[in-house]
Amino acid sequence: MTRLDRDQIPVGITVYNVWRGPKGGGRGPRIEQRFKRLLDRLGGVQGTDELLLDVLKFLAGGPRFLVPVKLYGTTKTHSLLQVNADLVQIALLEPADRFRCGVCNVRLPWVAPGTPCPACHGSLQPWDPAEVEQNRYARRILTSTLHPLVAGEHTAQITGEERIELEDAFKAPPPGSGAH
Repeated sequence: MTRLDRDQIPVGITVYNVWRGPKGGGRGPRIEQRFKRLLDRLGGVQGTDELLLDVLKFLAGGPRFLVPVKLYGTTKTHSLLQVNADLVQIALLEPADRFRCGVCNVRLPWVAPGTPCPACHGSLQPWDPAEVEQNRYARRILTSTLHPLVAGEHTAQITGEERIELEDAFKAPPPGSGAH
């Protein structure tokens, strides 16, 4: 089943369907759009919810990329598929492994140059290391100084004086940054 009716899900659990329901208007969910586009770009067959379900069943079998997990609502529980966290690995990419789409800027590692973008009509090309170094997130990660994030309550439950103090501290430069 690629779609669950919201009435079938216990209160307190949010479900994101992978396929638009029958007679559903507008665009379908993002995974449906990307699945159809990718099959079309690769010269494949027409994407259907049954075909996507076959792919999801494949991912749930074998090395078990997807696993059923019990989610607890406020009154009932429900079992849904989630990514198996035990199989997720974080890898530091070499510059030659970085690719991005020139149209929509989707970034993917370890693909062949010219691979169709899964999100648009573009294709994936090597990402110039100089451009990577200009990316603000990359610069933030590569910096040798760490700036701690200190969270504070920002609700109607604090006084106006506490709120102003919290906002001023949030806007202030990090300690030791030398900025004024």
